[in-house]
Amino acid sequence: MIICDYNYLFDPQVHLQRFFAAPDDTNCFLIDEAHNLVSRAREMYSATLSMAPISELISHLKDDDEEANAKLIKRLQSLKRSFMRYSKASRDQNETNYSQIEPLINFNSKVSKLIDTIHDWLSGKQPSETVDEIVAYYLNCRAYNLITQYYDDTYRTRIILTDSDILFRQFCIDPAEQIAESLNLGRAAILFSATLSPLNYYRRVLGDENTSIQYAAGSSFPRQNFNLIIDSGINTTYNNRLANIPKICTDLNTMITGKTGHYLAFFPSMTFMNQVAEAFMNDNPQVKVHIQSSGMTHDQRTTF
Repeated sequence: MIICDYNYLFDPQVHLQRFFAAPDDTNCFLIDEAHNLVSRAREMYSATLSMAPISELISHLKDDDEEANAKLIKRLQSLKRSFMRYSKASRDQNETNYSQIEPLINFNSKVSKLIDTIHDWLSGKQPSETVDEIVAYYLNCRAYNLITQYYDDTYRTRIILTDSDILFRQFCIDPAEQIAESLNLGRAAILFSATLSPLNYYRRVLGDENTSIQYAAGSSFPRQNFNLIIDSGINTTYNNRLANIPKICTDLNTMITGKTGHYLAFFPSMTFMNQVAEAFMNDNPQVKVHIQSSGMTHDQRTTF
């Protein structure tokens, strides 16, 4: 039995080659909290490359030995020019986040060539700060380059401009095909979660296998223990929160005096929670109240 994070099966960068390089009918996958897999898979099959490190890398290579590093410097300069070229329209229009369907074919080719050049350059190099920096960028380029092989109409290319950087991101919108490919490495896969709703939607985005069986289990909690009460007279939009604190305190008091027990109250922000807690405790000093605080340690969270 292997108990591991999603990425060891699904992530093309780090999946366990020894176990998941080829289909194996002896494997059965149990996927817990499957509702999280879609967003995780989007990230696993997306990649971002930054222009920011290039200038510093070129500077260090020139300082170390410009003549010996000439080929690598040339490749880095070429990639930087490609960053500038493909982001020109966005920069001219002051558009900080642009998206397109087409991949950056020429740019991606330059990334691939840079990877080959760095690979050759690293041969025989002794450890140094410059080598470490080159290796770090090399790994980023490899991660970006790997995703190009998955690029299709379920992807978008994003050009992101910041005050100090230009980033190109290959973003996976729909990872259903990649998820299915990974799940098909085993004989069977069972995906489960308490929040797979709507079920048909999750079935599609989690592989969309026509032969899949979907099953919604009933709640293990007695139905009579559930009571949904809505107070439509309370407005907790940001501008109205303070004015509605007295109403919230009244409702909380009504609940706890109506039936003895333990109650959990959830709020949209720490600030608002503390404001309500302060008002409630002032009005109800006899009630024992535990309040979450920011920056809790693991032990404090466990105790809470």
